[in-house]
Amino acid sequence: MADLKYYSIASTAGSLRIISTTAEKLDKVVAGLAADQFGVQADTLREIESSDIPADSDRDFRDAWEDTGSAISVNMDKARTVFLSKIRRVRNAELVKKDVDYIRAIEANDGTASDVATAKQTLRDLPATTDLSGASTPTELRALWPSELPDE
Repeated sequence: MADLKYYSIASTAGSLRIISTTAEKLDKVVAGLAADQFGVQADTLREIESSDIPADSDRDFRDAWEDTGSAISVNMDKARTVFLSKIRRVRNAELVKKDVDYIRAIEANDGTASDVATAKQTLRDLPATTDLSGASTPTELRALWPSELPDE
């Protein structure tokens, strides 16, 4: 079996993809780049080591990876944006559940509708009240996951 090699495909627009292929199939990769099969217009293609891929990151923060030409690193400004988007997605799902709870509380007329409304407002405010500025790594960013949301 041929050894896998890793390649960084970067564009000046800021997108980055990491692919793995064998040296024998590299010509197909280059042809695929020309046909935009990887979803990125490649400006640079360089071979990297698997150890060059950020250790404290995973697929969650792939859209925040950058290739400096000598290393793959996590752009923390982009990582915060990615993380905040994830918070919004999970929050939106929780708001849908709370909508059901609110309707049930109104129908039951049991006085809990105002509690549900308060919980919904707390969820709506999460993106504005969650301070991600102190995180300097993806691990630190994950530690700031809002307690009002279910585990990610």
